[in-house]
Amino acid sequence: MTTTDANMGAGNDTSDPLIGQTIADGKYRIVKVLGEGGMGKVYMGVQKLGDRERSVAIKTLQPELAQDPQIVARFHREAGTVSLLDHPNTIKFYESGELPGGKLFVAMEFIQGESLAHSIARGPLAPQRIEHILQQVCGSLAEAHEHGIVHRDLKPENIILTQKGSKGDFVKVLDFGIAKRDESSDAQDAKLTRQGMVLGTPPYMSPEQFTAQPLRATSDVYSLGIVVYEMLTGQLPFVA
Repeated sequence: MTTTDANMGAGNDTSDPLIGQTIADGKYRIVKVLGEGGMGKVYMGVQKLGDRERSVAIKTLQPELAQDPQIVARFHREAGTVSLLDHPNTIKFYESGELPGGKLFVAMEFIQGESLAHSIARGPLAPQRIEHILQQVCGSLAEAHEHGIVHRDLKPENIILTQKGSKGDFVKVLDFGIAKRDESSDAQDAKLTRQGMVLGTPPYMSPEQFTAQPLRATSDVYSLGIVVYEMLTGQLPFVA
């Protein structure tokens, strides 16, 4: 799940008990639901900063899943992974914690923009625009790889294009949620992998990812190559 209302089916479910509530010792007020998936919901919230407010994205884990220590470990690993990253083109992580009743949450930067997938849906992108986007994505990935982190789910839906000042196509790379540390964590990662939990998106997955081999930064480079092909042509190189 992402944190932008441009590609998440935004809604305002007033029946949701969290709507209007404040969490984390009053730091965040939940405003509306942005999206929902099998693992949980993403809300838009507001954080009070002195006499100002800023929008945040609050990602929660379904209560029944919070009873599973393996899934909880994956959720905490996401928070720990993103907190290591500080690149301007990587989504910013604020904090994680527990809500009353045991539901887990992570608070992140709220990004309002359009996914690269939506841009591609309108047709191939101009080479100059592709270069501009690619430089930013590579910067985000380079920092992650320096920390030994492999994103493992790089795809157009996880690349958000937003506006920063007068500059358009400012990139934010999202969803490091299934990211993994270097190969020393493979055994632990295997324990956290449950049957039916998709760890990657098939059209963008590298051959080594499909065959459960140790993943390195080159796996993300492969995925990025697929994304670049799609930006240039408007279609995937392999369809099966």
